[in-house]
Amino acid sequence: MNPSQRTPSTFAHLATAVAVTLLAVGCRDAVSPTPLQPTKPNFAQSAPSAEVRGTGSVGTGAATPGSQRQDFDFDITSDLAGTLTLTDWSVVRGPTTVGKLTVSTSDPATWLAAYRNGSSSCSNSANGVEVDGTGRLDTGVLLSFTLFVCDNGPSGSNVDFIRLRSADGGYERSGTLSSGDLVKTGTAPTVSPSNTMTGLGSIGPGTQTVGSNRQDFDFSANGTPGGRLHYTDWANALTPDSGQYVIVDHVNDPATAVTSFYPTSATCVRFGGIGRVNGVSTFPFYIDVCDNASSGTGFDTFTLTMPDLDGQGNTYRQSGTLSSGDIALSGGSTPTTGTLNVTTATTGGNLDPDGYTVAVDASSGVPIADNGSQSFANLAAGNHSVTLSGVAANCTVSGGTSRTANVPAGGSTSVAFQVSCTAPPPPPQATHVASACNRATPPRATRFRPPSR
Repeated sequence: MNPSQRTPSTFAHLATAVAVTLLAVGCRDAVSPTPLQPTKPNFAQSAPSAEVRGTGSVGTGAATPGSQRQDFDFDITSDLAGTLTLTDWSVVRGPTTVGKLTVSTSDPATWLAAYRNGSSSCSNSANGVEVDGTGRLDTGVLLSFTLFVCDNGPSGSNVDFIRLRSADGGYERSGTLSSGDLVKTGTAPTVSPSNTMTGLGSIGPGTQTVGSNRQDFDFSANGTPGGRLHYTDWANALTPDSGQYVIVDHVNDPATAVTSFYPTSATCVRFGGIGRVNGVSTFPFYIDVCDNASSGTGFDTFTLTMPDLDGQGNTYRQSGTLSSGDIALSGGSTPTTGTLNVTTATTGGNLDPDGYTVAVDASSGVPIADNGSQSFANLAAGNHSVTLSGVAANCTVSGGTSRTANVPAGGSTSVAFQVSCTAPPPPPQATHVASACNRATPPRATRFRPPSR
């Protein structure tokens, strides 16, 4: 397995009983499976409807090893995007180093699993937010946690409260802020037990043969949470006739389960749990799926991530739009948003190698290929303007570069731009030079031929 990134395991011995416990959570089954192939980028989630952020500290003392102080810096949105850093100065690693937990966009093994409105940790639960996630310790080990945030007052009022707990690591720190501020905005989506996301299909090209860059999936996940998964990666051989696979089947294999389920938008869900790889070891996973359009339109997306599958810093990820099959979301509350799908089809010669830019409602826009697609999820139901820009001078757009699209609540609509390009004429300077050459002196044989005798 070629790692997407590698974190060296050169970490100092831990100095406290709590830290020893934190390190121990990284141990797993000693039998190592044949590694799966890494990494492709994850699909971006929709725009957030809620956010919690904070910077500051709890506890006492200075930012020096051995003091009873914890510093934090985080910004997390309800579509499960964001970052977090917690530095605990009481967990001493060495003369100048202390314990640190990080969730980073550059480390796909770290992830956020759920975002909940309200918290019983707050004197007024309405002021609270709870976030479940998995971060990486400074030792390199992954650690699951829950963050509790209470935005009890304005900055400087010294009434905001924060708590971070890891049941797996036996770790908990909490307190009223000694400096900084916590801010909660917006209302996050709620999870209903009737929420269900199902999928059957594939991503990647090719056939169900070993060596083909194709991944097949068959899953069902719900808001209980619970569900099942069967995933096969044909790009990696388990035997000459079978690809490597991951199975979640709690009925027949109680060690596997779907343990989290969260709608990240009106059309997308992230769910995660524990799966068994190649029938041998169990490993955590999380999956991002989007039901962006009806079956067969090629806009639904699937991403599977297995953090640190082949050792610290070596995370497996496969991602793509569906090449076959369908993903379907059902249940839950009445939706108020929908999805807009945009495609471009370009014909002719001299295509623009940089493609175009597509914008919705005068936004800054996103790139789209000459023959490509983009999805805009979580748009309010109703009319939206769609504009294509960056079209080369030798290309024309049938019907113009602007459209109006009506996005249905809980559904999707599509806009297509047909672009035709022609080969541009030769540069003017080249034509002028050619004309000058054509006006050259007549052939010497004609001018200097001697008279006949």
